[in-house]
Amino acid sequence: AQNSSDYLENSLNSFSLLRHMQSDWMYWQLYMENANSCKYNRNIVKPDLPQSNDFIDAAEGLRRLQKVYQMSSLDMVNGLLDGVQYK
Repeated sequence: AQNSSDYLENSLNSFSLLRHMQSDWMYWQLYMENANSCKYNRNIVKPDLPQSNDFIDAAEGLRRLQKVYQMSSLDMVNGLLDGVQYK
C-alpha cells in the first residue's frame, strides 16, 4: 500500500487523476450549486476550488509529459499512454 503522495509522484498517475477530475468536474460543480445542497458544504469546498493558475500549471505539466515521452495530444486525450490503454 502506498500513500497518495507516492502515487501522485508518478506522472502517469497524476495525468490519470487530472483526466478523471476534468471529466467529472462539471457534475460536481452542478451538484454543489444545486439549491438543495448545503451552504455549509459550499463554504468548505469553495476556497479549495481550482484557480486559473492551477489549470495553467496542469497544462504545462501535460505539455512536459508530451515532450519527454513523445506522446500525441490525441493519444493522451483517449487515455493511450506509453502504449497502454487506460479507461
